[in-house]
Amino acid sequence: MINFLQLVKHILTLIFLARFSIEDIKKTEVSNLEIFLFFGMSILFYIFECLNNSSFETIFSPIIFLFFSSLLFFLGQWGAGDAFILTSLGLLFPSSFILSFFYFFVISVYGIIYSFLYSFIFSFLKGKKYIIYSLLPFFFLLLSFFSNSVFSFISFLFFLYSSLPLLIKVQKDFRRKIKIDKLKEGDVLSSFKFWIGITKKDILKLKRKGIKFIEVKEGVRFAPTFLIFFILFELSYMKVVIWMPPFLMLFLHALQNLF
Repeated sequence: MINFLQLVKHILTLIFLARFSIEDIKKTEVSNLEIFLFFGMSILFYIFECLNNSSFETIFSPIIFLFFSSLLFFLGQWGAGDAFILTSLGLLFPSSFILSFFYFFVISVYGIIYSFLYSFIFSFLKGKKYIIYSLLPFFFLLLSFFSNSVFSFISFLFFLYSSLPLLIKVQKDFRRKIKIDKLKEGDVLSSFKFWIGITKKDILKLKRKGIKFIEVKEGVRFAPTFLIFFILFELSYMKVVIWMPPFLMLFLHALQNLF
C-alpha cells in the first residue's frame, strides 16, 4: 500500500510539474487553482509521510524550502507561485537537514544555468543576438561539467561572472511599454517591487486615471527548473548515473563533513 502511494505521488508530481512548465512557457503564468491543488496534495502526502515515518528529519525540507522560497519572493526574484511550488516539493519529499540544503543548492545551480540559457534564447528570438556576450559563459559552463571538482567550481564562478553582461542586456529587454488597453490581468508592472500580477480592479483604476501607456516587466519563466530538478531527483532515486557539474558533489561532501 505504501509503495503504491509513493508511486502515485511521484506520477502526480511529474504531471503537475510538466503542466506548470508548459503553462509558464506558453502563458508566462501558472493557474493559481492548480498551484493550490498541488500545494494541498503535498500537505496530504506530507501528513501521510509523518504518520508512517516519525523521524525528526522530516521537518527540515519543508522549513528550508519555505524559508528560501519566501526569501527569494520578498527579494523580488520570483513570484508567489514559484514559492508555493518549491515549498510543495519540500513537503512531498522530506529529507535530512544536509540533503535539504543540497537539494536547494542543486535547484539554485540549475536555476542559474536555465536562466542564462533562457536569456540567450529570449534575446535570439527578439532579434537581439548578443552572441558575443554568450561565447565566454558557454565555454566556462561546459568546462564546469567536464573539470574535476575544484576546477569545476572555479569554472562555474567564471561562468557566473562572464554571464553578467548578457543578463544585464536582456534585463532591459524584459521591460516594455504597452497600451493600457493591452494590459491584462496577471501582468506585472515595472513599478511593482514583488512579482505579483495586476488585478482587473487595478486595471480599471489605471484606465480611470486616463493613463494611455504603462510599462510591464517579464522575468525568466522559472517553472521548468522544478521539472528538471524532479527528473534529476527521480534518476538519483532509481540509481541512474546523473550528469551534473562535479562541484555539486563536492558541496555535498562539504556539508556532510560540517554536520
